Amino acid sequence: MSLPLLDPAALVGKLNVLYVEDDEETARLLTNFLEKRVKQVHVTTNGEYGLELFRNKKVDLVITDIKMPYMDGLEMVRHLRKKNHSLKVIFTSAYHEEDLFLKAIELGAEGFLTKPISPNSSLLPLLKKVAVELEKKRLLKEYTDTLRLILDYIDSMVIVTDGDRLFNCNAAFLRFFQMGDIKLFRQEYPHLYTIFECREDYVCKEQWLEDVLHTPSPKVKIKHRIFLCNAKEINVQAKQKKYVVNFTDITRLEHEKSVLKEHATKDSVTKVLNRSSFQQLYEKELSFIEKTKGSFCVIFFNLQHLHRINDAYGHESTDALLYELAQLVEKFLKDKGSVARWGGGEFVILLPHSAKQVAEEFVQKLQNKINGHTFAIGEKIRCNFAIQQVSEHITLQHVFEHLTHKT
Repeated sequence: MSLPLLDPAALVGKLNVLYVEDDEETARLLTNFLEKRVKQVHVTTNGEYGLELFRNKKVDLVITDIKMPYMDGLEMVRHLRKKNHSLKVIFTSAYHEEDLFLKAIELGAEGFLTKPISPNSSLLPLLKKVAVELEKKRLLKEYTDTLRLILDYIDSMVIVTDGDRLFNCNAAFLRFFQMGDIKLFRQEYPHLYTIFECREDYVCKEQWLEDVLHTPSPKVKIKHRIFLCNAKEINVQAKQKKYVVNFTDITRLEHEKSVLKEHATKDSVTKVLNRSSFQQLYEKELSFIEKTKGSFCVIFFNLQHLHRINDAYGHESTDALLYELAQLVEKFLKDKGSVARWGGGEFVILLPHSAKQVAEEFVQKLQNKINGHTFAIGEKIRCNFAIQQVSEHITLQHVFEHLTHKT
């Protein structure tokens, strides 16, 4: 954000000043100086009256003596800070006391002037400084309000963050979390990374922002919705880096993509891998053992008496049986390998990083599992199995010729 060229003298002319001073001569001289330069001066003689004026008048800047009757300037400013913590204050004093100066600093004073005051050389520069700071603050608020208005018209969620804390957000973000305002969100989620669900292929955890910045097309999951993330550093002069992050809801697209992928890779009846996917898996495993000099096993099995079952129960029940069998095998495999439907009642399993003995032990256990299971048609079924260990480059067609010959 680039600010327009500011005229400090003209901005001083917009100030509303509360001036509190119990010394009549000092008050007269300084009031005369201020009235010629600022928009309005409200003058009183002690802290109690100053509080009353502040409640009833528009005040941009307070100029106050420190030692006064009834209520001194320091105590008055403490009360004023409770109403406006960013209020601009200039203290004056006839005493060169370090303790008073330190207390003024603790209260966030813009300046500390020692009497007698030289208005042009000491007060005027402070007035210009305060006027410029207030104008910058006003312009920043105007810019922020305009930006918020624009962001609130955007359907996607937009936030400003350092990766841990939420500094700002648009209305879409608060609506998604069903929060009335940003303060409620901060109470519920003091650390921003806790909104993300950790799943494979999704950005999450404490370093989520770094991952978003350095990952192509990063995705996050929030409340079961999937979002594409985009982050950009805000060019502000600050020690702490802040980023604007945009979340675009791609849940529907991801679902459609997943459905298309499943149709392309899974068998429509059994929902396990199809022949084409198994062929790709086989080629991948073949390339791996050529590098490692290892081996893997291919297990072929088919359902006995498929035609009799189909004639007895019909196509739908047969399809349901094939699905039940495939799911039983896939569940039994867990992460030990992959199963695919080759066609009809024929299935094939790939056991990576394994020798024939391991495959034989696996088949024995799988046969026991199948033989002991009563399927939905009310019958137990039997399957024929054949095993081929692969330890050198051999085509899948050759493997199947060998396996089908065995069965």
